[in-house]
Amino acid sequence: MQNRLEQFTLLINNIYRSIQKIKLEELKKFGLKGSYMTCIHYLGISDRDLSFKELCNLCGEDKSLISKNLKSLIELEIVNKDSEGDKIYKSKFALSQKGKEIFEKIEKKTNAICSNVYLDKSENELQVFYSNLKEISAKLNEEIINLRS
Repeated sequence: MQNRLEQFTLLINNIYRSIQKIKLEELKKFGLKGSYMTCIHYLGISDRDLSFKELCNLCGEDKSLISKNLKSLIELEIVNKDSEGDKIYKSKFALSQKGKEIFEKIEKKTNAICSNVYLDKSENELQVFYSNLKEISAKLNEEIINLRS
């Protein structure tokens, strides 16, 4: 029998992978590579332009992959780069209008699918679930900080 940590980790990973697969299927409809998803996602949810460093930290990806993806997304007119810096490492980025439309369509589809998954859950059950998940996440982050001390 699996212990709780193993079960928790497997379930969270499975949920994450499933959501990513849904988003990737939507990306394919636009002829885009799956590796673009994290850049599009974080630029889409940000309320401001993001620097290269910020985007790398958020995406948790290798700098060379982010650089390559940003160059492609700029060429595809999905991402805009500020005109201040020629070098990608010193620039800030935002979704273009085309990029925003793609992001919104992907989010709309993902949210619709997730809403269908939640249909049999009451609002109270969902609030308790997310509250517990948030608490677990915060406590795990505290433990990481304690490990580094």
